[in-house]
Amino acid sequence: MKIEDLKLIDYKDIVIGMEVIDDDKQKGMVISCDNIHNIYVEFNNGGSGLYCLVKDCIETTIINEQEIEIPHYSPLYYIK
Repeated sequence: MKIEDLKLIDYKDIVIGMEVIDDDKQKGMVISCDNIHNIYVEFNNGGSGLYCLVKDCIETTIINEQEIEIPHYSPLYYIK
């Protein structure tokens, strides 16, 4: 299975209980989806993750007096 062959999930289509796969090919279930920046997924292997579906979502912070941009976009895909 290649990630590029999978279809991206749009936030409006996400529902609790939906099975998804991420860029690391981890399969799991959506546990909560209160907003587009915080999709909580529990994986079949026992782990979990928080996903943001906004492509341009970047947090800016200062570390050691240097401004750092931290991208938060992490897509989810439909399981075929």
